[in-house]
Amino acid sequence: YRSSPSSVFDFISLGSINKTCPSGIKKKCSFFVNLTDFSSPLEYFIVLSNEALSSSTKSTKVYIDNDIPEITLNYQQNERKLSLNILLTEKARLTYSVDNSLSRVICNNCDHADKLLFLNSGNHKIIIKSLDTANNSDTKTIQITI
Repeated sequence: YRSSPSSVFDFISLGSINKTCPSGIKKKCSFFVNLTDFSSPLEYFIVLSNEALSSSTKSTKVYIDNDIPEITLNYQQNERKLSLNILLTEKARLTYSVDNSLSRVICNNCDHADKLLFLNSGNHKIIIKSLDTANNSDTKTIQITI
């Protein structure tokens, strides 16, 4: 494997990562590689070998998304109306909940949204959450009294 700017491949040997990898026919083995510090895209290929033979796959590129869809939230209150203006740093799913109710979707695959909420008198906690396709998320909370 290698990060896109690198010209040299690094390698992981399953024998050194996972001593419990069984040998034999139709056996499964898995391992975990922390990709947090890699730049995108990551390129990899797999080599299977034993004492007699070796075979490898074609090189494959995967894109790593470690970016958080950060929320910038502006709001205005006018009596019972709460007007939300939400901006995201990347496209994501945007949801909200009021007073710990079930989350409701504002939009999918969007980088901005406007939402108008009508609230009853009293104290309210509004939670806005963004979630991208790589499960990176951001949350903003508003405490407001009507």
